[in-house]
Amino acid sequence: RQKGLLNLSGLQLVSIPAGAFDLISTCEEGEIQLQMFSTEELTRLDFSYNELTEAGDDSRFERFTACASLRLSHNALRSLVLPDALQALTELDVSHNGLTGVFVAGGLARLPTLTDLSVAHNRLTSLGPDLPAAMEKLNFAHNAVAELPPLAHCKRLRELLGEHNQLGALPLPLPASLAVLQLSRNKLGSGGGKSSLIDLSACSQLERVELADNALVLCPLLPADAPKLTRIVLSANRIRHIDGTDGGGKIALSFTPNLSELFLDHNAISELSEALLLPLTSLTSLDASFNVLADVPHVLGYMKSLRRLVLEGNPIRPSALAHS
Repeated sequence: RQKGLLNLSGLQLVSIPAGAFDLISTCEEGEIQLQMFSTEELTRLDFSYNELTEAGDDSRFERFTACASLRLSHNALRSLVLPDALQALTELDVSHNGLTGVFVAGGLARLPTLTDLSVAHNRLTSLGPDLPAAMEKLNFAHNAVAELPPLAHCKRLRELLGEHNQLGALPLPLPASLAVLQLSRNKLGSGGGKSSLIDLSACSQLERVELADNALVLCPLLPADAPKLTRIVLSANRIRHIDGTDGGGKIALSFTPNLSELFLDHNAISELSEALLLPLTSLTSLDASFNVLADVPHVLGYMKSLRRLVLEGNPIRPSALAHS
């Protein structure tokens, strides 16, 4: 009773038992019912790791008015209904299921307290028309989502996790609160032109940016002042310049003292300037392999924290190596 948890995970359930909707009715004859939960007291429901094919369709789901956490991951869900009565819901996990098409066509803004949503590892093509303003973590990795709803109003959003999808663009502007952006293996940049520029300049709280395996031609526009940023991954794109000369973003990280990992491999970058590298006093790993670099900046030899440097697959002149 103190925890408010009903845990029915890993029981090979094919449907939610009737007793879950009316806990007092499960009392044995003569048992003191005051020692039992009422359904309205439940704050956490865990039906994960079962064989459920649907959830929420039963009107009795509206009895879970105090439910703050609903876990339905690792089932076989093909349909999901979220009753309006779930006004206390803050966490929803329906990852690793068989959901397809649009996730909750009616939108999620009607669940105003929802902060943590995971729909990863399904077959969704859309997250619906809107998201709650309270959203803090959104995980939709490993789906087929081609477009995201607006995010600018989600001013507390910290984690946007959507690798392995079909995204061609992002709904700019992104919230300034964003700390983790993981969108590798999408189609970002495939539309071409200035519209494909990913503007992160207002996201000064960034800690990790991972945009590998996309179609980016223009380098993302990063914040000039991002003291928490430690990892940037731009591998396997089509980036030619990282100094802004092509209209893209400029990797100018003078106020990013904690950056430790920078991955620029498998692009078409022809120059690593000293102006880029000099401020990176905490850099431990730099991968610029498989680009078109002809020279090696001699300043690399003075970077005391650098432990891993990968330059293979570049047409570097032997004299440049000797000089470095």
